[in-house]
Amino acid sequence: MGRLPLVLYNVAACSAVPLVLPVLALHPRLRGGLGQRLGAADGGVETVGPRVWLHGSSAGDVGALIPLGRRLGRAGLHPVYSAWTRSGYELARRRLAPDATVFHAPLDLAPLVGRVLDRLRPSLLVLECLELWPALVSGCVQREIPVAVVNGRMSERSLRGYVGAGWLFGPCFRSLALVAALSDGDAERFVRAGVPRSRVHVESSSKHGDPECGSRSAREPPLLVLGSIHRAEEEALLPWVPRLLARVPGLRVVVAPRYPHRAPEIRRRLDELGIFGQRVTVVGTMGDLATHYGAATVAFVGGSLIPHGGHNLVEAAARGAAVLTGPYTTHCADEAARLVAARAAVVVCDGPSFCDRALDLLLHREATTRTGERGQQVARELSGAADRLARRLATLSGGGPGGQR
Repeated sequence: MGRLPLVLYNVAACSAVPLVLPVLALHPRLRGGLGQRLGAADGGVETVGPRVWLHGSSAGDVGALIPLGRRLGRAGLHPVYSAWTRSGYELARRRLAPDATVFHAPLDLAPLVGRVLDRLRPSLLVLECLELWPALVSGCVQREIPVAVVNGRMSERSLRGYVGAGWLFGPCFRSLALVAALSDGDAERFVRAGVPRSRVHVESSSKHGDPECGSRSAREPPLLVLGSIHRAEEEALLPWVPRLLARVPGLRVVVAPRYPHRAPEIRRRLDELGIFGQRVTVVGTMGDLATHYGAATVAFVGGSLIPHGGHNLVEAAARGAAVLTGPYTTHCADEAARLVAARAAVVVCDGPSFCDRALDLLLHREATTRTGERGQQVARELSGAADRLARRLATLSGGGPGGQR
């Protein structure tokens, strides 16, 4: 990678540190592990290997990497995990064994990432989605550590930004050893950004690698889960919950906002509607949504009724819930298309259509159980992506420092 662009980048990044540190120390989504963000060991980075470093930004990103890490572990490699957000770090701590290596990712400054790389000596760096950091990638290139991107996704807007800053990001893309893109369109955009075409492949997301399938009975009390919903979705869907409660005997409802800090406001809204505490629960902590999906008869998966791109539909489908989704599913287009084609998911476009379809599913339980079973079959089919990706990564990891041949 060119030296001058990186020097300029590091100078600019260093000048921003005094502004960034207070945010990292105080922001509710970022605080914690400040020493690790500055490259300190802090007792959290082990020094035994061979290692594969898997990095994601948030809880969803880290959750997608864990199935890969488990498979790499079974292949004799030692996965270590880093995250940018507090939720990503905490999710890894909850889901992984107590002795797993999990740390807060360092700031993207050459001395800091170099310190972590020299301590870890990974045989491979795996980046989730598009966590492409110039100093980190450059540090790996200098140490002959291959870098892979998995679950790769890039919009046209992002591509324009990267091409516009090609003096800095062009060498990053050209140096990638592997890109597993989520769609043909994403793959083509990675090629246009500079990744050699021979290194780009299309593969389903690894986050479905460990599906936790549940079972349903038409005799169980009905449960509706509104999962990972955003503010605009709250406004569109919550006013219809009283009607559902009135029409479906014994119905219980769980509301899980995308950002748990919104739980108190949702409780106030439900109280205004006169239904809070009457068979309605609001989830205000991270990591509980999967458990509620496991008991759900019907699950609406958020981020899809607004132009956000949609959240993890398969997490609900794998557990046997009949899935409702909005029309905006660009972040999970393949999964949405498969579930809809299998008649395991239904697309709704607004509050009234959500209410109508939810009511139909909740009142016809035997048919809904079959819908959930079809979703579980789709989830099982998608789980193979993690196996295929792990095999590619294990092969790629053989040549870097600390690796095995």
